[in-house]
Amino acid sequence: MSDSYIIKMPQLSDTMTEGTVVSWEKNTGDFIERGTVVATVETDKAIMDVEVFREGYLSGPLAGEGDVVPVGQAIGQLVASADAVQQAGAGAASNAETKETSETITTEAAVENTAPTDDAYAIKMPQLSDTMTEGTVVSWEKNLGDFIERGTVVATVETDKAIMDAEVFREGYLSGPLSEVDSVVPVGEPIAYLVAEAGQVVDSTRSYTPTAPMVTATPALRSEPHGTATAKTHIPAMPHGATPAPRPRSGKATPYARQLAGAHGIDLNSIIGTGADGLIVAADVLNTDVQKTATKRIYQVPGAGRPMDSMEKAVAHNMEYSLSMPLFRATVHVDPGNLISASKANGFSLTVTLAKAAGLAIQQHPKVNWVYQHEDRVLERDQVDIGLAVETEGMGLVVPVLRDVLNKDMSTLTTAWKDLVSRARNRRLKPDEYSNPTFTISNMGMMGVALFDAIPVPGTSAIFAISTVGSEGMPVTMTADHRIVNGADAVKFLNTFKNLVEQPESWLSGGSTAAPASGDKAMSGIPQGDWDYDVVVIGGGPGGEDAARDLVQHGKKVAMINDAPFPGGECLWRGCIPSKAWRAAADRVRDRKHDSHLGVQGTSKAELSWSKLEKTRRHILETRGDMALKTDKGVKIDVIHGFARFESDHSVSIDTSGNSDDPHVRAEHGSGDAQGRASVAGDRKPGATKKTRTISFGAAIIATGAPPLVPPIPGVDSKGVLT
Repeated sequence: MSDSYIIKMPQLSDTMTEGTVVSWEKNTGDFIERGTVVATVETDKAIMDVEVFREGYLSGPLAGEGDVVPVGQAIGQLVASADAVQQAGAGAASNAETKETSETITTEAAVENTAPTDDAYAIKMPQLSDTMTEGTVVSWEKNLGDFIERGTVVATVETDKAIMDAEVFREGYLSGPLSEVDSVVPVGEPIAYLVAEAGQVVDSTRSYTPTAPMVTATPALRSEPHGTATAKTHIPAMPHGATPAPRPRSGKATPYARQLAGAHGIDLNSIIGTGADGLIVAADVLNTDVQKTATKRIYQVPGAGRPMDSMEKAVAHNMEYSLSMPLFRATVHVDPGNLISASKANGFSLTVTLAKAAGLAIQQHPKVNWVYQHEDRVLERDQVDIGLAVETEGMGLVVPVLRDVLNKDMSTLTTAWKDLVSRARNRRLKPDEYSNPTFTISNMGMMGVALFDAIPVPGTSAIFAISTVGSEGMPVTMTADHRIVNGADAVKFLNTFKNLVEQPESWLSGGSTAAPASGDKAMSGIPQGDWDYDVVVIGGGPGGEDAARDLVQHGKKVAMINDAPFPGGECLWRGCIPSKAWRAAADRVRDRKHDSHLGVQGTSKAELSWSKLEKTRRHILETRGDMALKTDKGVKIDVIHGFARFESDHSVSIDTSGNSDDPHVRAEHGSGDAQGRASVAGDRKPGATKKTRTISFGAAIIATGAPPLVPPIPGVDSKGVLT
């Protein structure tokens, strides 16, 4: 190491703007090796280690324990030799600060001139995400003059797709100039101040007005002999309304270098930085040779456009990155019926079960979770973090990320997803909750989109575009980065995903995250075997029909045998519904006798047309029965009209020859009536040949009901009584 190296206050969280030195783990003069923890610092609610990845001797002046230091400011330094060590002092040395190799933007000083007092503490716009360059003041939670304690939320600010709290870890009185609500303030610029005394409070607000920044840059420390003075280079002012260029894929660039590159259409990926550790600084961007070789062709659209908001800019920059990927697409059609039923039965969100299926497919094809890392490197990732697009009002699609999908059970994932969606729609997501997925799912099928493809976001190699279910099933299109995923990998991954969705019983039943060793059938008490059906239900009344529906929702293959053309049984055909139709008619007849007492004139004696009543009653029964039959078939119950007899412990013979063309014939008998069951053969048309079929099953449910009970009431057997 040819010169001193500044140890800075690290940024330990997205919202951190300053930290407190808790302790020094090494003493002044100690030799520091790479990866050594030299100090601990505190921010928000955590105490973290400060590691140094250089070698040298720890030198003062050191920040004192308990000192509050802004992010990026010096807390100490490393020097090349023991002779160069300075003794520790209170506070970081200002001369160490002047050795910084990064740029110093003079607009900061210009803004600080508006501080109410020289010792006022500036509350700055925090950087809440990697892509954030500015934020909007949403609200002030405290008033001018309020006393602020450490950890107090004084305001909320907005960036990209989130609204976050701005906490202050100092004490003092809130003072102006206060940035107005809805004003847009660059990252790092003051939005208010804290002063020591109530009498120092300035009662004023201001809208942020950007000034033309003047940047001074010094060369890297390693390129100059120790103590050599270097002339400052003045950089031209920033063009009005320029958008920062995306960060380079390899290395880093200062914020102002990105702004200049964006203004002049320069590709930062083609620039070699001269700053510390290859940092691209403004002088690199304005180098004449760079201007000639790195400028992109930009089409100038006529007209005066408005500036993009933070969300629009983040999306636009991500899409610029995505354009560098060599993408290809592949589509399969998936039948989601079993997964939909199983998800509903277990109380899981279909979105989450699709994410789980994708995660299990990635487990078998891990390349999908890898990503290209510039330049010519592959980052192999084990943890599967799946981003899932959510539609929100006024913000478009937000993509919360379900973390560690493989190692969490379905109940945990479902609870986490509900919380993420709720906060996403209230714009309360934290940056790490919608950033850096390893795989993404865009489900525009919920909006009725027949077919589409999606664009992978930076940091991923693949994305799913799930469309609405059509005649061939649900189209699932995978868009992948060909540098990582080849065609064969994609096809194998898609087929694995398809099988997991269409056969969820192997991994979803009961919330299990892995297939049981002996199969789901063994877990549910159904003997293993090559059966035609997992379960046969005999009887389509209230008990049998509900049992059959519950079974298919749990992923079972079910046949329901009913001795009537429509399900419904006792309740629909002979009990509740028919009696209500008859009673409704009787009520009308009775009411007509009493109309005159209520002043209703012109009424005559009511007469009942039995044939019309029966026509109406049967129409009601058939309509409800037909609806029930369509529902049963729609959820994949194989409904068989016939009369079943057991042939063995795992097979039944079904007589289907009694099926009448007229639904009225069998509807009046239904299932659940011993007399009705005995009359199946009697319904066979004269000369008709007996038709039977045999099916096998793992388990059977007998739901044939019971004979009706006629109570011993005198006169109940007369002709005028209907049972």
